[in-house]
Amino acid sequence: MEALMTNTDVAAVLGIRPKTLTNWRHLRKGPTPATMNRPIRYRRQDVERWIADQASATAASEGWS
Repeated sequence: MEALMTNTDVAAVLGIRPKTLTNWRHLRKGPTPATMNRPIRYRRQDVERWIADQASATAASEGWS
């Protein structure tokens, strides 16, 4: 079974503060958490997919697609 990432782990990967990730979660932004109860955890592949989607969306909006 894959180890899940904590809020702190994901924030470090994204280069943001953990509080920012918590705020995003409440706004339904950012990577989708694997658990909706406490403690919140994330699947690594979901975080990586979200990062790739952000890069694709940015490239498309800047005419790089």
